[in-house]
Amino acid sequence: MFFLTFLLTKERVYPPKSQKTTMLVDLKDLLANRPWIILLFTTLLMILFVSLRMGIINYFFKYYLMPDNFEKYVSIFNTVGMIASIGGVLCVSFFAKLLGKKRSFIYLFILSIIFTAAFYILKPGDLKLSLILQLLGSFTGGPLTPLIWAMYADTADYGEWKFNRRATGLIFSASTMSQKIGWAIGNALTGWLLKAIGYVPNVIQNERVITGIRFIMSILPAIAGILAVVVVLNYDLDDNRMLKIQDDLNKRRKE
Repeated sequence: MFFLTFLLTKERVYPPKSQKTTMLVDLKDLLANRPWIILLFTTLLMILFVSLRMGIINYFFKYYLMPDNFEKYVSIFNTVGMIASIGGVLCVSFFAKLLGKKRSFIYLFILSIIFTAAFYILKPGDLKLSLILQLLGSFTGGPLTPLIWAMYADTADYGEWKFNRRATGLIFSASTMSQKIGWAIGNALTGWLLKAIGYVPNVIQNERVITGIRFIMSILPAIAGILAVVVVLNYDLDDNRMLKIQDDLNKRRKE
């Protein structure tokens, strides 16, 4: 897939030929790029939303939902989620054209938050309902990543428009670094939280631990998701503004 990507992708945007690139100036422009900063914090919170759930799924099934043969049910659960997520990704263009990137991201994220929080009400043995929630949550959550990367591309255009300099590579590499930091924090946080609630591996868990596992599976990721939505509400590069920015950039490039 990497080879196909490289072979089939053509560059459409280049820095101005007269632009002289220095790392310090590029970093200064990056840190002054307000829409990028907003997306940075949105990304970190979105990764917490995902990583907390992913990190606790095995514990949720083993000690609460389906203790008997839990590995089989976790496999089914994850497979359903992956297929639904791919289905959601395939609908990204439809959502973006219908609502715009920002509104699509917000509305789909809110739905995914609701389906995630609903895991708290599941009773032991509620496999069918858990699969339904996983399907809906993954379908609405799948488009979030391609949508936010498309929004990062808009911040690159915004940076060129505002600072008369283009630093696409730095914008995307810094965004990738933030993702890695978010995953590191999210995965570590799952372990810290399990220790905090008194989890001991491979024993019958007490009610406090079970409640904590259910909370980490549902309510805690939902809180991270809500915070991400609140942050991204401040992102102001809507489709109308981007059309104006693109028009201005095209005029500059022709000149």
